[in-house]
Amino acid sequence: DKLIEAVKVSNYQSFEKILKKYNISSIFINQLAGILDLSLIEHIIKSKIPYKYQIHDFYCVSPYPHLINENQEYLPDDSGNFLFINPNRKERFWNFIKNAEKIYVPSQNTFSLIKKAYPLANLEINKSHEISRFFNIYDTNKAESDVLEIGIVGSIGIHKGSRIVQDLCNLIEKENLPIKLKVIGVFNRDNNFEVHKNLEIVGPYDKKNFQNIVQNSNISMILFPSIWPETFSYVCQEAIELGYPVL
Repeated sequence: DKLIEAVKVSNYQSFEKILKKYNISSIFINQLAGILDLSLIEHIIKSKIPYKYQIHDFYCVSPYPHLINENQEYLPDDSGNFLFINPNRKERFWNFIKNAEKIYVPSQNTFSLIKKAYPLANLEINKSHEISRFFNIYDTNKAESDVLEIGIVGSIGIHKGSRIVQDLCNLIEKENLPIKLKVIGVFNRDNNFEVHKNLEIVGPYDKKNFQNIVQNSNISMILFPSIWPETFSYVCQEAIELGYPVL
């Protein structure tokens, strides 16, 4: 339940030393994204200690965990095939996946996408992300307002659909539509994009206050413009729990 020691593993000997020091009998891999040296997964296999892997992103099928490349493009083709996987990288990850005691994925959609890359993978859907602390607070009267207010929640970067939001702002302004967009969180816009009068950026928020922020606003629906298939979205689940229409 607490961090005992943060270590840098440079080779198998240093990894083995840590295992023996703490008498490790099982390993749980919560995340691998950002680990450039894939020898770590081979150290884990070599140790012969049972391990479980929780998939939170798509790092096991692509060096781009959000499936967005350097050109800020979503990578898979229309069929969802991961044609960009380096054969050597795929082989190393497949060896890691097939030797795992358990491989957990958080949603049916993630299950399907990982299966396209690794058809023989033994995956288990782990819905530990479910949220039940919120109550339905949706007020249908808000949808009757003269101005339609649409909420966008989170840290909105390229992979979360910031350019879609920018395009929406331009369209709303061009067509003079009675629509206002409200970003509850951070909005990372392009350098040439000026904030429009139809876009309000609330800024960072405490997750504990999310329900109150939404309830005290005039938001009548919530938009998720993400351009990649998120493995699981806490925010989307929370919005659904609150009873809001989600686009």
